[in-house]
Amino acid sequence: MRIYATVRHFCPLAASEVPGPLPLGCPTDGVETAGGTHADWKGLTRLEELRLLNAVQTLAGTPAPGTNQGVRNHALLAALLGSGLRVSEVVNLDRDQYTGKEFTRVQTKGGVMRDFVPVHRDARQVLNEWLKERQDDSPALFMTRTGRKALSP
Repeated sequence: MRIYATVRHFCPLAASEVPGPLPLGCPTDGVETAGGTHADWKGLTRLEELRLLNAVQTLAGTPAPGTNQGVRNHALLAALLGSGLRVSEVVNLDRDQYTGKEFTRVQTKGGVMRDFVPVHRDARQVLNEWLKERQDDSPALFMTRTGRKALSP
């Protein structure tokens, strides 16, 4: 599938670079992908989100050495679901980018800076609990078990 997508992207470019038009046009015109043009999966349903949050919340009660990973993971998942950001965007957030209602100055896909990203009310409650529990001065919003560095995507 990935190879086909690359070829489909490359063919129009190659066709435009060839001196004179190709006699039969671009070879990928009108060819459907093996899986169709649209993905069938549209994301998690609300019930699936609630089940996932419930499972993570259950694990949040399990103490662990160092950073309370259960509470951190619950806050991380809540931030993902409550903001719509990608994993790489959320784990790169600093503590000072969270205002209590939104994330500010968020670098998104393609290096685009968004002034603010609103966070759902339920996710804000979990994030606030996470920040209250933290006993460190790390600038990262989500850090590793040892608390020495930010999580990596």
